[in-house]
Amino acid sequence: FGSSIATEEVYTYVPEVQEILDGKLWVSDTQLFEYKDKSSPYVGETFPAYIMATLAKMFGSLSKAFVLADVIFPAFAVLITYILLYGLTKQSELSAAGSLISVLFPRIVALVPYFQKIYQEIFVPESYLDFMFFSRNFHPQLSFVFYITAILLTWKAVNKPKRLYTIVAGVFIGLQF
Repeated sequence: FGSSIATEEVYTYVPEVQEILDGKLWVSDTQLFEYKDKSSPYVGETFPAYIMATLAKMFGSLSKAFVLADVIFPAFAVLITYILLYGLTKQSELSAAGSLISVLFPRIVALVPYFQKIYQEIFVPESYLDFMFFSRNFHPQLSFVFYITAILLTWKAVNKPKRLYTIVAGVFIGLQF
């Protein structure tokens, strides 16, 4: 019932999606027998499983859902980050570069004033594995999409005070927990 994409997905996230496909309302700890009947109170742990279960139903298998997620959700992350950065800068090239960098090299964002560290992140061989950072599902593939959408909608709610932006931003902020 699993995917061979990565061991973390196979042993951690695929069983959670399988629980949703089996009809459970909330995911539980799939690793420990003692907690198998205790559901997690956090929406942020269950909601990604619902999204992946929906993809699995649409495309016929968990393996296909996880492969598609490796394409779909990083693309959403780039698009939403681009929209946010373009709204802030009004420069399309800078927004495109910033959104690609934030997905391909996410740790660089935290290292902005330290140019030597940025160089090491990009060109030192030990850092190459971070290039695949967004191939991990649920986190950061899905959680980053929720996070950046919450930031985008909060920014819109502050700059264009509309009740819809505020409510939807609150929902996306709530999905973090």
